[in-house]
Formats: sequence, structure tokens, C-alpha cells
Amino acid sequence: HVLTHSFPTRRSSDLFSGCIKKLHSSHDSDGKPVPTSSIALYDHPTGITCCGYIMPVFVAKNKRGDAMQNILPRLFAVAAIVAGASALCLSVPAQAASAGKQVEDLEIQAFNLMDKGDMEGAIAKFRAARALKSNDKALNQNLADVLNSTGVALYNNKDFAGASARFTEAIQLVPNFTRAKENLGKVNSALATSAGNAFYKASNLEGAKEKYAEAAAQDPSNLSAKANLANVEADLLEKNGGDLAAIAAKRREASSYVPDNQLLKQRATDAEATLAAQEAAQKAEEEKNKK
Repeated sequence: HVLTHSFPTRRSSDLFSGCIKKLHSSHDSDGKPVPTSSIALYDHPTGITCCGYIMPVFVAKNKRGDAMQNILPRLFAVAAIVAGASALCLSVPAQAASAGKQVEDLEIQAFNLMDKGDMEGAIAKFRAARALKSNDKALNQNLADVLNSTGVALYNNKDFAGASARFTEAIQLVPNFTRAKENLGKVNSALATSAGNAFYKASNLEGAKEKYAEAAAQDPSNLSAKANLANVEADLLEKNGGDLAAIAAKRREASSYVPDNQLLKQRATDAEATLAAQEAAQKAEEEKNKK
């Protein structure tokens, strides 16, 4: 059963935008400097927005054009508050940018490891990146692609349990990952077939039948599982004294799935011969009774 690979996609780094807003300007709409004396001051709270927080600023009104030395201390106080707000605002995007840079670096390291053939190392780097940014769809897809491809390699090496774990994790990351779902069905089918074979060798025909049926359901393209299921059903009919015609039909069905299997072909031939002999004997008995 051929499994399908998938490969991660390299992408440009995420762009981070800060939340610093223009808090104060001493220029008018034409871009020309505004005289200090014309700056409007208010005696009620004014909100300065920074990173989602509202910082109240109290400024005194100057109605009579008092000396600027009475106003400047308040302006300096406002400037100090704004500076503090800016420092607070800078810390949030700086942290986000730092985490984003870590994610980007880890992804680059993962791709470099893939180029060197170190898929397990790449998986470790992608997982570390995801620990910092678990809701990143592109990152999740990249990790899922590597898990799927390494799952194929494990499957080809007959490590069905390991392959199943990789495909399952890939689907958890990307629920609509069709290739991983198909591959999981194939590997689960292989596991069920293996379990069915063990039951069959132990002469547990009912257990084998159950597992072969599971294998066929997990992967409809698994013709070996279908052949094994039809064969064990024929065995159960023989064991329980079933109808020879039904037995022969099951033997033919088993052989049809894998025509090159000589054992199943021989069993089908033998079942046909047994059925033919029975029919000949019945016909002879009928002729004898007529006389």
C-alpha cells in the first residue's frame, strides 16, 4: 500500500507592528510649527491612548495669557507622563517581536535540518516553535507535513505503531489533512491485518475475521485484507459444516482479490472440485431413485 508524502512550505517571517501612536504634535495641519502660545490647554482629563490603555492627563487652562512660566511646568509634567506611557507601550510589541523572532529562527533551523536529512531534528525545532505560537496555521501545516512524511518512512520500515502516532499527531494539528487521514487509514489497516494474521495462526478464526473486517474498513484499497476476510469466512463455513456452494463462492472471492496468490487459487479450485463432486453424487442418487 503506497502512502503519500507531503512537504513543508518555506515562508517569509511574520511582520510585527507596534502600537505606538502619535500622542502629541506641535505642528498644524499644513505641517508648519504652531506658536507655543496658541496651544489649547484644558482643565478636564484628556485621554492618551497607548497599547489599549487610557492615561488621564490634567492640564490647566490659561484664559488670560499668563506668563509662560506658569504653563511650562505643567507641559513638562505632561511630557513626562507621555514618555512613561511610551516606554510602557514599547515593552509589549518588543516582547511580541522577540517571540516572533524566536519562532522564525526555529523554523529556519528546522528547514536547515531537513536539508541535511535530519527529519527528527526538524520535528523538534518545529515543535519548539509551535510551543511559542501554537495558533499559527502555516507553522502547524509545516509540522504536520514533516510528521506525515516521517510517518511514511516508519510505515515502510514496518513500524506501524510509530507511523500511526505520527499521522495522528499530523491530523490533530491540521484536522482536514486528507493525505495524513488516508495514510492513517492504511497504517491502521496494516495493524489490523497483522493482528488478524496472529489470530489466524493461533486458529482463532473468529478473532481473525473481526480483524480482517476492520482492516478492510480502514482501507478499502487493501485487497489483501479483503482476500483474508473472504478466506477465513470460507474456513468458518467449512468448520461449521456450511453449504459447499457458499464455501466455493467465498474461495473464489478470496482468489479474485489477489489472483497471483497460488494458495488461494488452489483452495478455490479444490472448493470447486468438491462442489462438483457433491453435485455429481446428488445427480447419481437422483437417477438411482428414478429406477
